[in-house]
This record gives sequence, C-alpha cells and structure tokens, in this order.
Amino acid sequence: MKIAYQIQKGHLRVSEIHEIYYEVCGNINGEPYLFVHGGPGAGFSEDDKRFFDFKKHKVIFFDQRGASKSKPFGCIENNTTQDLVEDINKLLNHFSIQKINIFGGSWGTTLSLIFA
Repeated sequence: MKIAYQIQKGHLRVSEIHEIYYEVCGNINGEPYLFVHGGPGAGFSEDDKRFFDFKKHKVIFFDQRGASKSKPFGCIENNTTQDLVEDINKLLNHFSIQKINIFGGSWGTTLSLIFA
C-alpha cells in the first residue's frame, strides 16, 4: 500500500448539526482531486488512497454526513443528496478550489455526477 503524505486533516462545519471529516494528502501544489466514497454510510478508507500518485496529486478525502469520522455519526437528519452536494461545494470553497477532478466509487459516482 502507498503511504500518503498527509497535508491537513480536520472537521468542517457544514450545517447547524453536521461536521464533515476531511484529509488532504499528497503534493500541496499537485493536480487537485476529490475522492467521493461509496455508501451511503461508509466513509473513505486508507485503502482508497491506492488510486492516487501523491507525488503528482493533491487529494481531498472526506466522510459524508453521518459517515465514519463525520459528526454526528449515523445522523440522517438534514442528510439529503442535495445536502451532500452542498457539502462538496463548501469543502471546495474552504480550500479555495474552483476546479477539481472528481473520483467517485459506487454511491460516490452518483453523488459526483449530481455535483457535476
């Protein structure tokens, strides 16, 4: 398994009750990617990092509302598809990113297509 150079991690408040967990890994000046995990209910995993070349890419991984390290865990209140799309926008705004490559798997593919 590749070792990802972690640049930053934390929680971003996206609503009155929700905070999403994120990690930024790779080259700070690299081509930006957003990884959108499957589920719903699952979060991203260390294994998901195998898809990226961290010498070339800066990748934002995040746990969707209610998933894994996001708070509150398992909460389905105010957790619609539109809320998740808005969270992606808030995450990109938080990092001042206007253009990004999106990599989604399973439910993450659907969410990525709705976002795009």
